[in-house]
Amino acid sequence: MGKNKLLGLLPRVTGLDCVVWLPRRSDRNMYIEVTPDPDYAASEKASIVLEPDIIERTEGMPRQLKDDLIRFVEENLDLIEEYWLGRLDGAEVVARLSPLRDGRD
Repeated sequence: MGKNKLLGLLPRVTGLDCVVWLPRRSDRNMYIEVTPDPDYAASEKASIVLEPDIIERTEGMPRQLKDDLIRFVEENLDLIEEYWLGRLDGAEVVARLSPLRDGRD
């Protein structure tokens, strides 16, 4: 999926060490993608499927990042779903987003 169809959430908004990309609804299960920087590159992305369970679709994501990403998704799942369904625009997502707090184990 191209960058123009994804909402990019920067680290200063999410509290994560990566950019989180939210797509709109597609024929796939609800998912997000992450890249190390704001220049979306398919070769550097990792995908996380959010339904029916949160699972990593690509290998190689550092364990701490994966754990942090799962915590972020769990905290914002309703908001992510509302964007996925087209009920919120990007500005509303950014305004309502709960960034990851530094409570790492």
